[in-house]
Order: sequence, then C-alpha cells, then structure tokens
Amino acid sequence: MRGLRYLEWRWIPEPSHETYVTDMAYLLRDESGAVEVVHDRHVMGLFSRAVWLELIATAGFDPLAVPFEHSSYSNTGHEVFLGLRLPLREEP
Repeated sequence: MRGLRYLEWRWIPEPSHETYVTDMAYLLRDESGAVEVVHDRHVMGLFSRAVWLELIATAGFDPLAVPFEHSSYSNTGHEVFLGLRLPLREEP
C-alpha cells in the first residue's frame, strides 16, 4: 500500500526581515514498502499590500487585488493578489 506522511516547520530566521522560511518533509512509501524522504524549502514573504502590488508590477505584470471568496469561509476581508499579462498582439 502506498502512503505519505508530511511535516512542516515555519520559522523566522531574522525577526527584522519581511520573510519567513517554511521547511517541509515528505515521507513517501511505495507499493513495495520502500520509503523515500523528500525535503522542500520555501522562503515566504510578509509584505504589505502596497509592496505586493509593487513587486508584481516590477516583475512586468499588471497587478490586481481581488477579494478572497471561498464557500467554506464567509467574508474574511482578505485579498488574493494576481499578476496579469495580456498576450502580445501580432503586428499586421
């Protein structure tokens, strides 16, 4: 039988910075019972709304903030940030 176990740590390496680190460990068992361990690390940002929109624009996208809506949550007041890029038009 295949199986998966997951462990996650979140920590702030330097409290004065606007980032935190998430380390994730996955234990994956295959049909034969062999187990593989996989580690993944993500540096996450704790940025203000203005900084998020500026970073998206600096990356070459048109920034957009939309309300977070989900059937399991009622009016959270949260937003999701998107970066839109229109397709290039071909010259006639």
